Amino acid sequence: MKAPSSLTFVQAAAVFSLGVATAAVGQYLLTQQPSKPQRQAQALPIAAPSSSPVEVDALSAEQFSRICSFFGEEGFDKIQHAFVIVIGLGGVGSHAAHMLARSGVRHLRLIDFDNVTLSSLNRHAVATRADVGLSKAQVLKQRLLEIVPQANIEALPVMFEEAVADQLLAGPLVSLYDSNPAYILDCIDDVTTKVALLAAASANGLKVITATSAGGKADPTRIHIGSLQDSVRDNLATKIRYFLKKKNVDASTITTVYSSEKSRCKLLPLDADQVDNPNQFGNVENFRIRVIPVLGTMPTLT
Repeated sequence: MKAPSSLTFVQAAAVFSLGVATAAVGQYLLTQQPSKPQRQAQALPIAAPSSSPVEVDALSAEQFSRICSFFGEEGFDKIQHAFVIVIGLGGVGSHAAHMLARSGVRHLRLIDFDNVTLSSLNRHAVATRADVGLSKAQVLKQRLLEIVPQANIEALPVMFEEAVADQLLAGPLVSLYDSNPAYILDCIDDVTTKVALLAAASANGLKVITATSAGGKADPTRIHIGSLQDSVRDNLATKIRYFLKKKNVDASTITTVYSSEKSRCKLLPLDADQVDNPNQFGNVENFRIRVIPVLGTMPTLT
């Protein structure tokens, strides 16, 4: 079976992961029949650490059988051996990494300095109340390994900065995988940090897909995939283009997932304490503290 020719296998998987809404599995209750006891269904075995390589391979083959059928064996092999970096693990990034793992990408590097907050649970892919206060990167790694135990996942609870860009974007140490990232997914929501990442990726010839703002928007039919140069009605994209131009980065070469819908909400106002003591409310010094209302389903689709 041949994969769509307009996208590379890995690009298709990456873009696919940014726009997939997972469907719930229906559960049916057995009708009670006292005169004829029902035989208990045997649960599908889970690969334990002591499982033999043959058993692990069999479980993995069944788990990814639908993805393999879609892309074909050759295409799925490329996906499995791809190395993808996801930076920013909030509403957009957590869903992107989640679906990349479920789609068969075996090596992910997850980067985010922030911790899970109670207000972020309306849009985070896997976090629960028990995870509030914990590292987003570590929480996501733990959940993904429960889903795909054979995955190689690096969790880096650090902030992306220009000074450490080369280290964070370097290839993996495991020789089984590609020496350079097949794609970098930019899911950051801070202008300065996004610009630093996109400029570094451009300078090093690395492929990147950037997601712009999903906040304040609600119409899934207005989501587009195109170049950063062509994105419209997106204040974040406009600011990014402005600063990238100063760094001589061609915005038309950067693939972008964006919404052309006009924002329905404004930034939430700062209260008196935040106005008087801004540094005590931001995650780090000079980082944003104002937030925009977010409909939980939009980051999932973006």
